[in-house]
Amino acid sequence: MAELKGKKVIIEPNAPSEGLLVAFIEVNNAPVELMEYNKETSSTKPEQLNRSKQTDPQAS
Repeated sequence: MAELKGKKVIIEPNAPSEGLLVAFIEVNNAPVELMEYNKETSSTKPEQLNRSKQTDPQAS
């Protein structure tokens, strides 16, 4: 993730699921989550990711 260069990394890049890479950086004293989705390496379709967010009762 080129976006990490020169940034204060809070959580190193990791892959919580196939085709998804996430990391957290600090910007103006606030945590910012960076997400990179690679449809070529994922068996999950983007619309499935959106659907799971909408049906998650803890998501707001």
